[in-house]
Amino acid sequence: LVILGLIDINIALGLLPAALLTSICCAAIGGLIAVWSKSIDNFAVIMNFFIFPVFFLSGALYPVKQLPDYLHYIVAVNPFSYGVDLLKHAVPNVNTDFSVTTDIVVLISFSTIAILIACWRFSRESVHEPLFHRATKR
Repeated sequence: LVILGLIDINIALGLLPAALLTSICCAAIGGLIAVWSKSIDNFAVIMNFFIFPVFFLSGALYPVKQLPDYLHYIVAVNPFSYGVDLLKHAVPNVNTDFSVTTDIVVLISFSTIAILIACWRFSRESVHEPLFHRATKR
């Protein structure tokens, strides 16, 4: 951020907290997916299989309002949609789909639920022990 200030590039102040909250939600999703992975290679495949469709339906590439009606339900349960929308609120003159309050509440709620489920699954010894033993044998 200091370098951007030195070369006279202006960024919105709300962009940093929005990016932080969105990244916490993305990390929570990664942790949630990791608890069901049998191996590190399996985790990468599942993440790629999950991330691409969710990203394309988040509104990052095109306006959500232009999607067919049946896809609006998927967008409504997609946490990335709220993260992208929150980042759009930080940039002036950009159309958004949800309110800032809705974006923040959904991201915090989803992150909290995902982290709690992941912690519960990781706390079960039988879940993470095989992966741990495989990782330490390499």
